[in-house]
Amino acid sequence: MARIAIIDRADMNAEQARVYDVAKDSGGPVGGPFLAYIRLPKLFEGIHTMRASLASGPLSRREQQIVNLTVARHWGARYPWFAQTRTSLAVGIDQAVIDAINARATPNLPNARERMCFTVARELLADKGLSDATYAAAEKTLGLESLVALVATTGSFSMTCMTANTFAIEAAGCEPDPARVIAQYIQPGRQAMIDCYTWMTDNGYKPRMMLEECALPHKIIPINLREKAQMATEFMKISPGHKIPAIVDHDGPGGASVTLCESGAILKYLAEKSGKFYPRDALARVKVDQWLFYGSATFTTLAQQFGLWTKRSPVKAPPAQEHYEATLRDMLGILDRHLASNEYFGGAYSIADMTMYSDVHLHGVNEIGLADYRNVKRWHDAIEQRPAIQRAWGPFPA
Repeated sequence: MARIAIIDRADMNAEQARVYDVAKDSGGPVGGPFLAYIRLPKLFEGIHTMRASLASGPLSRREQQIVNLTVARHWGARYPWFAQTRTSLAVGIDQAVIDAINARATPNLPNARERMCFTVARELLADKGLSDATYAAAEKTLGLESLVALVATTGSFSMTCMTANTFAIEAAGCEPDPARVIAQYIQPGRQAMIDCYTWMTDNGYKPRMMLEECALPHKIIPINLREKAQMATEFMKISPGHKIPAIVDHDGPGGASVTLCESGAILKYLAEKSGKFYPRDALARVKVDQWLFYGSATFTTLAQQFGLWTKRSPVKAPPAQEHYEATLRDMLGILDRHLASNEYFGGAYSIADMTMYSDVHLHGVNEIGLADYRNVKRWHDAIEQRPAIQRAWGPFPA
């Protein structure tokens, strides 16, 4: 529900009605964030003028949409993402590209200009600017005029996303019934060996990584947290705490069906089932367990608080933001000191590394930066290059 009252056309004053009618008659948007902008008619009009200028500028429609999708995903803006997804499909952008951006992965874009648009937008949002190397490459690939338009589009659409987020403006019709969506997957007698119920979160990626590394037959079943799909009755039969990830192994010990939630427990179960990424030696297991439990119970839990207070919470609480940023930096320091004399956390590459990787990748790389944690960066980059990890962080399978 929006935080502000929506002004109907009949209740607008003369200036609001004038700019509203001009925008509507020209085919421009009048809903979504513009429901907030209409309170300042000159701003409403100015934004429409900028949008029209950028739309007729040097970037193609596809290039503009790739930028808009990247921006909407960065800000986690539901209404803009919903709207831009439809527009992107309409201009011929593949669903696989949309899914990759949604998963915060690099989309497969054969066109060099489109690839550069994604690269520039992502770096602008993550780093608040461009490196010299990216700037030079962008100017060479796009030309100066297109680069100016790209930066302006990124900034303009960021304002749209922040407005939608601030005033909690949602899109009518983008809320499917989660129980109906999930029920089509949760059926008796499924033949897939392991059903993995997950979403695009730090914990959600962990079982996907392990399933890919072990090459265990599995099916990914997305549980859309934004649509409260985890609250569906059918899903809570699998995960009583209505949390992702959860798995159902239809070929568990003795042929029994095993239902399991909690990411750390799932990683350990899959390791014992497959005999991979978990040492047989009891003494070696002690070290892997130490870092597995640290990653699951401490590192991820506190990193999530960093994400909540610095990114997702509409309430800005500087003491909490400062506390959790300092906490995350401290934990990265702990990891860095350990990795100074160890290639991985528990000896060889293991589930201890998988449980730590997600939050380093999401928060360490994109938000804190790893320049001060060279050992963590070396460790992260090595894991990132593993083919199984790249598959796990790709779009959900169709």
